[in-house]
Amino acid sequence: MEILPGEGTDIIKFGMNHEKVEALLGKPKKVMPYDDTPGYPQDREIWDYWPLEILMTPAHGVTSITAYCEAAEPRLWGHSLADCKADTITRLINQSGEKNEINEHSYVDEYDIYLPAAGLIFNLMDDELVSIEVMSPHWQSPD
Repeated sequence: MEILPGEGTDIIKFGMNHEKVEALLGKPKKVMPYDDTPGYPQDREIWDYWPLEILMTPAHGVTSITAYCEAAEPRLWGHSLADCKADTITRLINQSGEKNEINEHSYVDEYDIYLPAAGLIFNLMDDELVSIEVMSPHWQSPD
């Protein structure tokens, strides 16, 4: 599966409604409500298609896609993200030509590398890529 910043993936596109996603992927394993937060779309749900999680809203359809790297084997900018280390991610970001401010958010033994302009979040644990999230340019638009 190819991650396409600003678009979604080569299979799932931002803005697709529930019916289109189900037609492509079938029924999700689980649908989980996501807390409503001021400034974000309301009535968000996470559709679980392990190793993918798709954030959907009735008003905006697909707003973000998270791919768990070991199982989904996503690709970005023509490179496989399976078994990626932090230094490989940094090199890919630098080679991509994306003009982004890189924000790192650290937790106990994991951290995120966030590229706001590209709508990408790389989640790493012990310096290995766990997941990548690609967000719609309108992911933060309230209804």
